[in-house]
Amino acid sequence: MGQFNDYRNVTRESWKFSYKGSELVKFAQSKYDFFTKRERQCRQEMAKMLQDENVRASDPKIEDLKSDIEKFGSEREKCIVWVHEFSRKPEETYSLSLGDVTYFDIAKLPA
Repeated sequence: MGQFNDYRNVTRESWKFSYKGSELVKFAQSKYDFFTKRERQCRQEMAKMLQDENVRASDPKIEDLKSDIEKFGSEREKCIVWVHEFSRKPEETYSLSLGDVTYFDIAKLPA
């Protein structure tokens, strides 16, 4: 966190990055797969808890899982639209903001 917070480049917020749809589709698909997996995990965990007679239906953990299922499902739905769009127009150039590059994890940190 240190360098990011210590040096605030105000022009960074206006940066734009150009990518072809054919380049972006793999990142959108990866995000779709991630959110699908997370949603499925939450659904399975919630189902397991609901089958346990010792767990109250009003357990806060169940409410947290419901919220996570909704959040991950919503993100999954967004990602499948992006997969569709980028696949549909592979030669189209898309202008991404810094937040988009971060969201799609395009600039991966070295391992």
